[in-house]
Formats: sequence, C-alpha cells, structure tokens
Amino acid sequence: MEDDEGCPLKMELIRGFGRALGNMEGRGFSCCHGDKLALSNSFQDSTTRKLPMPKLVVTSAEMKDRTFELVEDRISVGRLPENGIRLEDKAISSHHAELNRKGEDYVVRDLNSTNGTRVNGQRIVEQRLIHGDVVCFGHIELQYFSSSKTAPQPLPELNKKTVDLSSLASGTPTQKPSTYKSASPFQKHRRNTTKLVLQIAFFALGLIALVLLALFVTHIVGVQ
Repeated sequence: MEDDEGCPLKMELIRGFGRALGNMEGRGFSCCHGDKLALSNSFQDSTTRKLPMPKLVVTSAEMKDRTFELVEDRISVGRLPENGIRLEDKAISSHHAELNRKGEDYVVRDLNSTNGTRVNGQRIVEQRLIHGDVVCFGHIELQYFSSSKTAPQPLPELNKKTVDLSSLASGTPTQKPSTYKSASPFQKHRRNTTKLVLQIAFFALGLIALVLLALFVTHIVGVQ
C-alpha cells in the first residue's frame, strides 16, 4: 500500500477537507467523529483509486473470452510455458511476440514468428496499441482494451515560404526564382507584333524578287 507521507498533495487535500468539516461544526452544523472519519476515508480512497489495467481478451473460438491482464513492463507471447501470455496453438511460435509498456499503453513487436503478427488486419513488425485494436498472433485473435485516451495524430507540416521583409522595406528587389515567368499580356502582344512584321518583310522580298524576274525575262525576250 502506498505511504501517505509520500503524497503531500493528497494529505494536504485531506487536511483541508477536515478543516472544512470543523468550520461547518463551528457554524452550527452537527457532524459526529465517525461521520467525519468515514467521509475522510472515502475521499482518500477516491484519490488513490487507479484506472483499470490494459488487457487482451481472446475473441477466437479456440480460447474465446480468455483474458490476459497486462501488468508487467515486458510480456512475452508464445506457445511455451515460460511466456507471460501462453497461447497453446500450432500456429503460434515458441516465442512469437512481445509486449513492451510505453506510457499507459503497450507496443507489440513480432519476434520473427512463422505466421506473423497482425494489428487490425495489417501485418506488423512493431506497433503501438490503442484501445479497441484487434491483435492477431498466428490465427489467434485478441482485442486490446485500455483506459487511456488516444492521442491525436500530428498534422503534417506546411510548406512554409519566408519573405525577407528587410529587403522590401529598403526597396532592394528580391531575387526571382528560377522558374519565374512573367504573366504580363504586353510581352505576348509584342511577340505577336514582331512575328507579323517578319512575315510582311518576307512577303515583300518575295514580291520584289518576282518583279525583278519578270523584268529580266521581258528584257531577254526583247533582245531576241
């Protein structure tokens, strides 16, 4: 049993509760010593009451409703008698897996067993268990029960982009990224205009060449 002197906060709460009862008596409320002692003891019991220990309950037909209380920090699972959790089945290896306490829950780790260990249908090497998980050693299925709350999964980190505010304040232009492309419509219009001018120039040169060729042919015919 836990020594009360090792829990100063609990003892201080009990003393405060006793002082409150004394104040009630001083103001005309009657309370006998036996009642005060009973109330004090019930309050002390409520502060020392522990949550239920985690456990594994077999749901397979072979050993249905068999319960294993998880008390030790490390618990071996297997077919041999020296295991903390003995599952007498041909599909279970001699030393199939082990459970290691981590906080209020346990982490299950497969020990290179022949038929493997699964959590909620997925074969695992090591995984932390949470309340309601279904663990399968070979083909023996057990459900994990725990009084601890499931911690929320951390959100993925956002891809943050920083801006140099000092360069903006001083008027110094920031460096453009290598993939930067201008979205200005004037640049596109300028390219279209240049292309049109080149087309007209080539057409004019072709027309001049045709005229010169016609004059040359006419001159040759006139000479003959």
